[in-house]
Amino acid sequence: MENKGLLIVYNAHNLLEFVWYYCTEPEARNMSWDALCLPSGVNGEYMSPYCEKSELFENVYKDDKAYSDESLGKQLALFAKMLGYFIVGQRKKLCRKQLKKYVDIDKYGKIVVLSDFGIVSGMAIGTGIESAILEDGTADYRVRSNKNILRGFYNPFAWKGFLIAKLGYANTAYFYPLKTTAKCVKYSSHPEMMAYRNYKEIRRLFDFSATDIELYNSILKKLYSSIDRCDFDAADTVIFTNNIEDFTYGPDEYIKRFGDYISRNSNNVLLKKHPRDTTKYVFDDSVTVQEIDQTIPAEVIFPYILGKKIYFLWPSSIVLYMDSKDYRLSCLYFDGLSDISKKETTHCDYLSLDELRSIFEKFGASDMEYTII
Repeated sequence: MENKGLLIVYNAHNLLEFVWYYCTEPEARNMSWDALCLPSGVNGEYMSPYCEKSELFENVYKDDKAYSDESLGKQLALFAKMLGYFIVGQRKKLCRKQLKKYVDIDKYGKIVVLSDFGIVSGMAIGTGIESAILEDGTADYRVRSNKNILRGFYNPFAWKGFLIAKLGYANTAYFYPLKTTAKCVKYSSHPEMMAYRNYKEIRRLFDFSATDIELYNSILKKLYSSIDRCDFDAADTVIFTNNIEDFTYGPDEYIKRFGDYISRNSNNVLLKKHPRDTTKYVFDDSVTVQEIDQTIPAEVIFPYILGKKIYFLWPSSIVLYMDSKDYRLSCLYFDGLSDISKKETTHCDYLSLDELRSIFEKFGASDMEYTII
C-alpha cells in the first residue's frame, strides 16, 4: 500500500502540476500511481485520455458524477449522512466509504488533490491517508475565516459551504477553514503570499531546482503536441476568460459587451477559455479566432505570447507565473455586474473594481490596465 498513490484530476492545470510534482519529488518517482478523473464543472470529465497519454498511471479511473449536479434530494441525503457520521465521531469512516464508490481507497498510501474544494477531494483528505494539495486558483490566496459567512449571509451556496467545512468534509465555498488540511503538505507557487496556512508544510510549486527537467519536458511533449498547430505569430490579442455564468443567471448581455469590445479592438485573437467555461463567444466576422484547446494549460503557451495584448476577464492564478514586465496585461471589467451578482445571490460574487485591482496587484500585476465595458 505504501508505494501506491492516487491523483484526483479535474483539469489540464491539475495534470501539469502533477507532472512537475512527479518529476521533482523523489518519493513520487518511487511510487506507482493511479488517476481518478472527475468532472470539471459543466465540461464533465475530459482528462482521462491525457492521463493515459502521459503514461504516468497504472490505472486511470473516471466518473462523470458531480455532487453539485445531483438533485437537491440526493445532496440533502448525503449531507444528512455527513452530519450523522460526524455526530458519532465516524467522519473518517464516511470519507473512506464515499471514496470506495470510485476506487479501492484502502490500497493507497498517498493521495494528491488539486484542492480541498470538491466533495471528493475534501473527503479524500479526510480519509486520513497522507495527502498533498496542489494549487487551485486565486482562492488559495484569500483569507479563510468562519466570519466570511457574514458576507454571504443570505446566499444558500455560502451556507452550504460553511456547514460542510465546519463538519470537516470539504471546503466547497473555499472561504472557510477545514481542519483536515493541518495534516497535508500544500504546494504553492508563492507560499509567502498565502493567508491561510493551516498545513503540515507548505512547499514551493514549480521550483525546478530539483526537477528532472529531461523527464518533465519529455512528458509535456507527449501531452501537448497539438500546440504546434497554433499560429501564434498571427495573433495580436490573447484572451483568458472566466465563466460569466458564475456571476449572473443572465450572462448574454455581458457576453455581447465582451464580444463587441474585442471586435472593435482586435483582428486576430487567441482565445484561452477557463476550464469551466463553455460560453460561445461571438465576434465580428472580420476577427480571426484561434481557440486554444482546453486540455492545454495556460502556462504552456506563455513563451509564445510575449509582447501581445493579453486580456483577463477575472483574476487568475496564472498571473503568478507571469512577469508583468514581459507581458502587456489588461483586464476588462463589466460595469454593473457586481450589483447584479449580489442581488441574484449567485455561486460566486463578482468583485468591485477596487477589490479586483487589489488581487491583481497582490499577484504582482501592478502594471495591469483596466477597461470598464
